[in-house]
Amino acid sequence: MQLTILRFIFLMTLFFFPGINNAGAECIDGDCMNGIGTFKLQDGSEYAGQFVDGKRQGQGTQTFADGRTYSGSFQSDRIEGHGTLVLPSGEQYTGMFTDGLPNGQGVKTLPNGEQYKGDFKDGAPDGQGTYTYSDGAVYSGTWKTGKISGQGTMSYPDGGRYYGSFKEGMHHGQGTYIFPNGSQYTGQWQNGKMNGQGTMTYAGGGKYTGNWTNDQKNGQGTEIYTNGIRYTGEFRNDEGNGMGTMTYPDGKRYKGHFTDGQPDGAGTLTMPDGTQFKGQFNNGMFVR
Repeated sequence: MQLTILRFIFLMTLFFFPGINNAGAECIDGDCMNGIGTFKLQDGSEYAGQFVDGKRQGQGTQTFADGRTYSGSFQSDRIEGHGTLVLPSGEQYTGMFTDGLPNGQGVKTLPNGEQYKGDFKDGAPDGQGTYTYSDGAVYSGTWKTGKISGQGTMSYPDGGRYYGSFKEGMHHGQGTYIFPNGSQYTGQWQNGKMNGQGTMTYAGGGKYTGNWTNDQKNGQGTEIYTNGIRYTGEFRNDEGNGMGTMTYPDGKRYKGHFTDGQPDGAGTLTMPDGTQFKGQFNNGMFVR
């Protein structure tokens, strides 16, 4: 189970706006020293709002030459405090700013309707937050420098659900995935796939506990089938392959070599009354 890595870092400058004495700048309306006024630069950038000692201070709206618009709080000529930034693409951020970048609690909304709500640090989601995707998937949990990393929960549009550890947008570490059909895997993950020790409980009955490699049963494990048969031993390519022991509901037991889940090769079949058949098996049948 692999997720798209979400690189959700704001690439925004610190919103420098030259002071009133800058060449080519002019106060076109009101009081741009100590009061409310409108200040314009040659490149078309414009600020309308409160001034103290010729600096932006208090509430105001700044329109940038590249089409960005910010409305909110200014401190000492910098964007600082609560405000809303709208980009030409339609992306919008509403929340707290420090030094011109989102820092603290905020909400980022994309043109396609996707939305992140939570903690920001230096312009990127960092801390606890919830991201809602356009297809209906929802992630809620920990972020680090704009990426899904740490403990969290992901609900998928097909009804699947994962809760546990993530690394750079993928299931990684200890976690549980509940499949749309009701089957459930709990165990170790690596790079978005079942890797390591884990237990799969199937919706229709049956259970496997053991080692996994890239979403397949691989290594030592035990599987209990819906018909009551129990196999313990080596797995390769999602099937019993190698040496193992199979116990049947009627009391029979086979110990030996398996191929694709069937007794195959050298082994011993012990009947409920103690009778034994030792020798070679082929596709589940004793041959000699």
